[in-house]
Order: sequence, then structure tokens, then C-alpha cells
Amino acid sequence: MERRKQQAAQKQANWEATFNADQQQYQNSLSNQDREYAYNLASSMLSNGVMPDSATLSAAGINTADAQNLARYYQSRAALEAEYTRAQIAAKNRTGTRSSGSASRTSRTSAKKAAAEAKAAQIQAEQRAFPNLHSW
Repeated sequence: MERRKQQAAQKQANWEATFNADQQQYQNSLSNQDREYAYNLASSMLSNGVMPDSATLSAAGINTADAQNLARYYQSRAALEAEYTRAQIAAKNRTGTRSSGSASRTSRTSAKKAAAEAKAAQIQAEQRAFPNLHSW
């Protein structure tokens, strides 16, 4: 009889240990999902020019300094993309007003030069915002 009680107690202990392990695994899964959601939310907010609150940054695992660097990066990138687009539009407008073949080639060259300059400026802005970006 005593042996049955010990076996029943052992089964109960095994069941409780399994239940507790499963419950912990479930909680870890929820925490990971919450962290991933907060990170995606913070990244989306930053890329759209909005600074997330400290609770969102904390849940995402992003410190304030990194968030500010990311915000500056996205702002400079948006400005460079706008500049690049303006240069392309200006080049197309110049091409449309000229009819000679050499003028058209010159406009295409100017547009390519403007695009290359905008890309170089974008890379420089990224390097200033994130000096360790290329070593990650």
C-alpha cells in the first residue's frame, strides 16, 4: 500500500513538473511575441518619423540613444530620397525641352551624376548616423 502511495506521489510530481515546464515555455513564447511586436512597432514608428514612447522602446529592447540615431537616419534618408527624386524630375524635364541628340545625352549624364551624388550623400549620412553599421 505504501508503495502505491509513493508511485502516485511520484506520478503527481512528474505531472506537475511537466505542467510547470510547459507553462514556462508558453510564457516565454508570449514574451518573445510581445518583444517582437514591440520591436516591429518601434521600427515602423521610427521609419515614419515618429519617436516611440519609452515603454515601447523598453519592450522592444531599443535604448533611447539608438532610437534617436535611427530617427536621424530615417530623416536623412527621406531627405536624400526626396533630393534624388527632384534631381530625376529635373533631368527628365530638361530632356523633354531639348530636341537634339547631344543635349539628350548630356541630360542623361547629368541625371546619372545627380543620382550618383545623391547615393554618395546617402551613404555618408548613414555612416555618420551609424559609424559601426558596416561592421555588424
